[in-house]
Amino acid sequence: MQNKISSAHKLLDSEGKLIESGWADSALLEYEPRSIKLNRMNMREWDRYIVVSASGEYALSMWLADKRSTGVVSACFYDLKNNKQYDCFLPVILPAAKICMPRSSESGSVVYKDRFCEYMYLLTEGDRHLYCKYSHLFGTELEVNIHLGYKTGDSTVAVASPCC
Repeated sequence: MQNKISSAHKLLDSEGKLIESGWADSALLEYEPRSIKLNRMNMREWDRYIVVSASGEYALSMWLADKRSTGVVSACFYDLKNNKQYDCFLPVILPAAKICMPRSSESGSVVYKDRFCEYMYLLTEGDRHLYCKYSHLFGTELEVNIHLGYKTGDSTVAVASPCC
């Protein structure tokens, strides 16, 4: 994915096709789910955060995927110094009714809860709160509670790629 998107425009054309694939360092593309002409069961939405410690010794990856018929709620802690990885991965059946993705990473929050985990990306004025708690998921427990200072316009990475 070499193309850097540098100007704001709609994500999809009038036929529901991706206008430009690539990446941007902010949320430049206007996403309107109703513009998608695919069968709704073929839609895919993802939200992912990667946080690296200032020392570079640790990292955390949290992601949520909604592929309508299936989905994933995942968190992975990396101990880069000792080359260890701790995963919590939860498949979700029919997530569309359970996971509501915002139209932009610049606004809105994502919340998912079930008997195995709580998972939240909460965006408020000046703060992006990442929280997840996995309880007894395949013998693994993990709790993450991170507040990232945030203001509109802060650098992020947004990716647009065709799904089919």
